[in-house]
Amino acid sequence: MRIAKNIKKLLIVSAFLGTGWSLYGQVDTSLSDQNFFLKPYGGVSMISAVSPVLKLDGKELPSKVNTGIGFSTGITAGYKFTPNFTVEAGWEYKTNDIDFTVDNKTHLGNYASNTFYLNGIYVFNTKSRFKPYAGAGISFIQEIDLDYETFESERSFSTDGELGVQGLAGLDYLINDRVVLNTELTHTRYASFDLIAEDGSGGELQDLKYNPFVLNVGIKILF
Repeated sequence: MRIAKNIKKLLIVSAFLGTGWSLYGQVDTSLSDQNFFLKPYGGVSMISAVSPVLKLDGKELPSKVNTGIGFSTGITAGYKFTPNFTVEAGWEYKTNDIDFTVDNKTHLGNYASNTFYLNGIYVFNTKSRFKPYAGAGISFIQEIDLDYETFESERSFSTDGELGVQGLAGLDYLINDRVVLNTELTHTRYASFDLIAEDGSGGELQDLKYNPFVLNVGIKILF
């Protein structure tokens, strides 16, 4: 909840700065003549509970993974081909604390991923500083891991190379011809996959799902 409060403060401050800036001149509401942009961002990650099977020491045990609101951060580079069509590529890191329940015992842990993505975006025509848009693309998991603590040690499971699809919707607010305040909601879906134990024991977390919603706030720098 602290992350959500900080993002709310950032939105308020950014909106205030944007309003003040607008008093000093007109802005080209076509998103300016700059074709390239770079967007650093951060926000919150939300993942639904999942019920994988834990394969460990020759046993297959049903388990439950409950997640809280997590953190996301990333950076995007894009190119505007037309006033309405943009292509972007980027990197994103997401992390969520979890409660991992197996054999009637609950352990604290973490679920995190490094991903790369490629999106196509359509920007809707408006005659104001606000520019809504929607898009779709693909996402590649460079690495994803799930860790949880036991009384004896930490257990870690990971995999890589998974490919998913994503949809997104966002809103740009033009502060000036070079700086844009951005907020975006993205949902990504991957097929079920297995995570392999990192200690070489042969253990697995089977039939795991990872379909996060991510709400971000960022600043686009146009050039």
